[in-house]
Amino acid sequence: MNDEPHLSRLFRHDPTQLLAPRSAWSKSFDDFIGVYSVSIVFSIDGRSDESYELIWDAPMCERAFWLSPNGYEIRELPDFEPATMVVICPDNTHCGFYSGGCLWVDESHRGQGLGAELVLAMSEALEASPTAYHGGLGFTRAGLDAHFNAWVRAVIRARDAGNSLDASILEHALTVAGHVDSPCP
Repeated sequence: MNDEPHLSRLFRHDPTQLLAPRSAWSKSFDDFIGVYSVSIVFSIDGRSDESYELIWDAPMCERAFWLSPNGYEIRELPDFEPATMVVICPDNTHCGFYSGGCLWVDESHRGQGLGAELVLAMSEALEASPTAYHGGLGFTRAGLDAHFNAWVRAVIRARDAGNSLDASILEHALTVAGHVDSPCP
């Protein structure tokens, strides 16, 4: 049974602030991500797979959950099961989502850290790791890297904001980060 909560609630932060949910930076990466395996069999095509058509057509929250300096937004799909966040491009079209453990960013928008920001947005909204409500997840290498980069970003942002971090967590994040966008070791 999936006990994943609904996201619909008041947003508690300024959407222009960098996301650094406590559920990410207060734990080691292994504790944040939980049980997982990596294989190409977990690959999805968020554009052509009929399973995801509802995401592209669903009404979304009018207020952005996160805004990037270059015009991307992350918004919630209210009343959507499972809890879902979408990325909106500067031209106001959808270009990615995180839904029920499935993370997708259109190929033309990859390499900008949008997957990591989706992971952080979902972590912030759920007040837990987005993988916490699943008995283990399967990732492609790129999906695992997005979750890893999200964790590294959260740890570094928490440090930069003056939060007190476990020394071993900070050391690990700083050691593996070429700052961010590092492949998961």
